[in-house]
Amino acid sequence: MDVQVDWPSTEAEWDRAEAREIGAAHPERAWVSTDRDVWHRNPFYSGPEVPILKMTKPCSSLRSTESKHGAQRRCHAP
Repeated sequence: MDVQVDWPSTEAEWDRAEAREIGAAHPERAWVSTDRDVWHRNPFYSGPEVPILKMTKPCSSLRSTESKHGAQRRCHAP
């Protein structure tokens, strides 16, 4: 018997698949971030609506003691 698996074919599809996997593991989170540093609504979240925040300051305005990766996440995090 042949089993056909529908693997994601684009980076965006892989990113959405990763977001679904993370969301399934963490249904308490309204938003999940993937390795590509992209935020997705968690389809498994069932709590109150949590809007994504708009960036109010550029990342460069964050304290220099923060790591670059941490600053980017803080800058774009919901």
